[in-house]
Amino acid sequence: MNILIIPSWYPSPENPNTGIFIKEQAILFARHFPEHNIGISTWGSNHASLLLEVAKPFQLVAKLLKKPQNHHISLAPNCIEYFSPAYTWTRKILKGNIKNIVAVNKKNIETFELQFGKTDLIHAHVSHPGGYIAMQISQSLNTPFVITEHMTPFPFSVYQKEDEISMLITQPLAKASMTICVSEYLKNAIAEKVHAELCVINNFIDEDFFIPKQKETGVNAPISLLFIGRLVPQKGIDILLKAFKLLLESNLNVELTIGGTGENQKEYQLLCNELGLGENVSWLGNLDRNQVRDTLQQCDVFVLPSRNENNPVVILEALACGKPVITTSCGGPEEMISQVDGLIVEPENTIELSRKIQVLLNDLSKYDSTTIRSNFMKNHSSIIGVNKIQDVYKTVVSNT
Repeated sequence: MNILIIPSWYPSPENPNTGIFIKEQAILFARHFPEHNIGISTWGSNHASLLLEVAKPFQLVAKLLKKPQNHHISLAPNCIEYFSPAYTWTRKILKGNIKNIVAVNKKNIETFELQFGKTDLIHAHVSHPGGYIAMQISQSLNTPFVITEHMTPFPFSVYQKEDEISMLITQPLAKASMTICVSEYLKNAIAEKVHAELCVINNFIDEDFFIPKQKETGVNAPISLLFIGRLVPQKGIDILLKAFKLLLESNLNVELTIGGTGENQKEYQLLCNELGLGENVSWLGNLDRNQVRDTLQQCDVFVLPSRNENNPVVILEALACGKPVITTSCGGPEEMISQVDGLIVEPENTIELSRKIQVLLNDLSKYDSTTIRSNFMKNHSSIIGVNKIQDVYKTVVSNT
């Protein structure tokens, strides 16, 4: 079977972690099923060099003169990444160049088919732009397509006006042979707004890369709390910092490490200083995949105090490393955490977050790394995810 993946989010030189999980899941699928051929069609959706902004005319000229070249990269013998660049800009002008973006994705399919033969199925990640592109190509090539939706909350506000959802979202979801939702919470949210064929397949990660490792500890070393993610309001870093202040006021020997970057980083660092947490909080900045794993392996507890989530990959990475997790009942995370894995708190509740962290720290010895890892493998291993995806592929192709 030949499958072409069209991701709405994908790593770029400027944003190496954006959509990295989509790339890794494609590689994992190819690894588990060497009989299938996987193409990943990219056009520079997260390349700053391809984003044209009218308000920055000098940058615009420079970008036009330095357009990246087409290329393809072999990620595995049966998994090839194809890149054909296309500029993008605000959708208020010529719909953001979507017509040309669809065209360069068609070129990627043509290159894929020259190497492997006819495409049996297109798999888009996120209904726009990936799902919209897949829909357009599906109509012209008579090739079925499926979508994996990741939006949280659904839909993004940019695709909603009052009570109406943009057709950029509703059309691809309605016309897809199947929409894969990464959580039950997301499935229910979509079902309330769009008539579509829906199923649930959770995210998955490379459990051979994210593994437990003995933590390096010194005499009287503080208990290490860790957050990794985008520094944006959705993730609740402000709530975490305020809860951490309460922990320090309780004379607990704890430290907080924050990994990641985002548009609200300066705001949160200022809040950190205003709360007097400076020397107790470490800011790691952007982390590559090795650094994410290594940092997870050296923490005691992972904390994700989000305001809304679906099926956070970083929780899977923490569990795979055998770490207990404290997160919020904000949609999907409560579907991921059992009693042996950690605790769930209400979102935006500073006092409860602080109290639940204290409860977990007092019982930290109960959260056995081997047990957490074993539970992860039982419920979230990659073979579970890829088998479910293959079942969807086979069903869609056989019904075409």
